[in-house]
Amino acid sequence: GSMKGSTIRLTLLPLLLAAVLLMAGSAAAQSLELKDMVVNNVHGEIWLRFGIRVINPEGIAQILEEGGDVELRATAEVFRRRQLWWNKSVAEGVFVSKLDVNSLTEEYIAIRGPEQIKDKRLDKLLENAWSSIDMTLGSWSGLRPGSRYKIVLTLELKRVDIPVWVRRSLFF
Repeated sequence: GSMKGSTIRLTLLPLLLAAVLLMAGSAAAQSLELKDMVVNNVHGEIWLRFGIRVINPEGIAQILEEGGDVELRATAEVFRRRQLWWNKSVAEGVFVSKLDVNSLTEEYIAIRGPEQIKDKRLDKLLENAWSSIDMTLGSWSGLRPGSRYKIVLTLELKRVDIPVWVRRSLFF
């Protein structure tokens, strides 16, 4: 929307930062591809939408089948650009999604907030769960007309392990 005839220029710098999953005992690295990053004003909120494609889902499948969990964490921060000072952070948001596998039903599970998405094929699951991610980053009214802003998006895909003793005591 226009604010008193002046528009807010959002300079988008989609920075894909070291989105690498280190796999124990394996040299295979995991990489992510960022798709279609869009910023909008939705009901007065700064709203960010983007998609993520996993280049090599086999590495994730291996971790899940070994009993590990995998977590995707996306952090977005809006900075106001200033000439003489450091850029000022004015808004931010975090999106977290966890992956798991149900060994009984042989289904992969993606947890996104309250919803669970399930599929027997991991590539299909990842497409459904991560091809369109929405984040709200705070109030649009916090942006000043005529100022320049940048959004920094950091993606982290990592293995989250449950200690063996916990797994043994919970699952007989």
